[in-house]
Amino acid sequence: MMGFSNWYKVKNHLTPYLFIMPALLILVVFSFYPIFRAFMLSFCKWDILEKPTFIGIQNYVSLLQDPAFWDSLAFTLKFVLITVPLNVLLALVSAILLNDVFPLRGIFRSIIFFPAFTSMVAIGMLWKYMYSTD
Repeated sequence: MMGFSNWYKVKNHLTPYLFIMPALLILVVFSFYPIFRAFMLSFCKWDILEKPTFIGIQNYVSLLQDPAFWDSLAFTLKFVLITVPLNVLLALVSAILLNDVFPLRGIFRSIIFFPAFTSMVAIGMLWKYMYSTD
């Protein structure tokens, strides 16, 4: 028979897992399951109106033979290899420059940060109008 002290240890050990269980359930239902389902459907021929039919790796074979796929992949790789380093470099240089003390530094920092809060204001205004009774 389990004593009180053993039950207390088990309860304290399981409590954190019970607290993260709702978040894990949401993650599984809205992230892992759709990814798994999409992966499984990638091996099927499906036109949405009928049941999916399993065709194996034929979708991947036809994808690898499509020249538009290779063009898109090349363009995406070029885009990523050029824009990511340039964005990181620009952000780093801006941060270093705005860290120094100079006149109007606050104004320049505000200009840089302006897009971050304007989108939040626009979303807030949109919701305000959606809930408006007028």
